[in-house]
Amino acid sequence: RDNQLKDFPIPVHCGPSKTCHWLTLVDCAKYLSTKPFSLSLYPVDFVVLSFYKIFGYPTGLGALIIRNESLKLLNKENYFG
Repeated sequence: RDNQLKDFPIPVHCGPSKTCHWLTLVDCAKYLSTKPFSLSLYPVDFVVLSFYKIFGYPTGLGALIIRNESLKLLNKENYFG
């Protein structure tokens, strides 16, 4: 089973204080069910999560958390469906 994907945080080398042109998105759906995720420690632009994975029962709800500095990239007013 050594070829399975591991579940651990990866150092983020870009962020608001860095000078790079990469945007970072982290899918924390599974990770948040067992561990906290600090946006202060990992300055990513977007975080995706699922309330089903956090609370353990189907809610049909998820979230996209967007860093304020990255919000300017989205040019519409409605981001839900």
